[in-house]
Amino acid sequence: MPVLTQCTHCGKQYRVNDDRVGRPFKCPSCGQAFLAAALVAPASATAPAPPPPTSPPPPSNLPPLTAPAVPPLDSHEPEDMGFYQCDGKLVLDRQADLPMICVKCGEAATTRVKKRYAQSFGGSVHLKVPLCDAHRSTKSRLLLVTWLIFIASFFSFYGAIANESGTLGWTGLILFVASMILAVITTIYLGYPSRIDRDYLWVKGLGSRFIEKLPPF
Repeated sequence: MPVLTQCTHCGKQYRVNDDRVGRPFKCPSCGQAFLAAALVAPASATAPAPPPPTSPPPPSNLPPLTAPAVPPLDSHEPEDMGFYQCDGKLVLDRQADLPMICVKCGEAATTRVKKRYAQSFGGSVHLKVPLCDAHRSTKSRLLLVTWLIFIASFFSFYGAIANESGTLGWTGLILFVASMILAVITTIYLGYPSRIDRDYLWVKGLGSRFIEKLPPF
């Protein structure tokens, strides 16, 4: 069933199918991405006006009056922007950009972070990934903790060599392994590529609520 939606950037209104509400689209008018939401007409604060009095029928020798034609509402449906979902993965056209929706929680994003997705035989894709403030902070903390543990392992190794201490050596080894594990977690925090071909990038590990907002591939 068609519903009325409105671009949040330029105010242009469109009719879309109700199953497309909540999905991101590109406004044909201004070119910006927005989440399609059904518009609700505000309730009238006053009682309905009484019907106008009926007029006598016109003489039979006069042509019947007709109402002026009203131009129809723009029914052009917003187009997809080249990002889709397939089996829980993001499928992105290599020439497209992601909408300002956090890839971890599906809420409105406030910033973009640079991310390189690479495979040995599929090449690489550089992308600006949208994140909300909370998940941006989480990524920054993961990176900071990773570097601190790595630096601590370096000093432990140095102390083990300078003092010929086996305990410091084992401590340094444990800290080094922990920093490598955290480095992997930080690297895949924004997803990792499962496939890169000539036209599309396929990314796993993104938030399910973000994936649900994308149209099927």
